[in-house]
Amino acid sequence: MHKEENQGQAVSVQLRPWRESRKWSQYELHQRSGVARNEISNLERGKREPYPRTLARLGAALGCPPHLLWSAPDKDVDHPS
Repeated sequence: MHKEENQGQAVSVQLRPWRESRKWSQYELHQRSGVARNEISNLERGKREPYPRTLARLGAALGCPPHLLWSAPDKDVDHPS
């Protein structure tokens, strides 16, 4: 697996829990972040590597630092509601 694929999968693991902790649909996250809904779907499924600007927009909408979206899964990380 390429490094880029690993990064995309790390984001996919972290983006969905943050979104679901707010009980938001992908569409609602799209509305709040300005990131296309299909882009959010692709990121959550690890099908696409995010640009730093995209992570910044998603992090701002979710109220989390963008680097947490890059983080590898950690059972001790809380996804605040």
